[in-house]
Amino acid sequence: AVAVSYHSGDSVRTLKTTVREKETVIQRITVQLRAASAELGNAKAQWRAAQDDVGALQLQLREALALQREAEGGLGLAKQAAGREKARSDRLQAEKGEVEERCTRLRGENEALRAGKAEADSQLAGERGRA
Repeated sequence: AVAVSYHSGDSVRTLKTTVREKETVIQRITVQLRAASAELGNAKAQWRAAQDDVGALQLQLREALALQREAEGGLGLAKQAAGREKARSDRLQAEKGEVEERCTRLRGENEALRAGKAEADSQLAGERGRA
């Protein structure tokens, strides 16, 4: 905030107001940073869970394919099961890609928030140094 000072006391009050405003901005950025970090943690957990699911599904798919080769009477059913598992594996792979993109986006937002906080901290330190 820019204000015209008539007395030296006014300039101190103006400076204190500016410092309080910057502290408020820093607090808001810190809250946003914490929220983004929590969201990033959740996305990472989802990504790890999707990775685990994909690994388990790939194992199930290999087992289903082995059963398909061994089964003479149930060849058609085994192929259907393998197809469903493959479709599910493909879907989870796609979801994993989406979660990875989300993690990347959140990392970028997180870095931008950290940079904004660092700049606000620097400005606040400068204002306090002049106070």
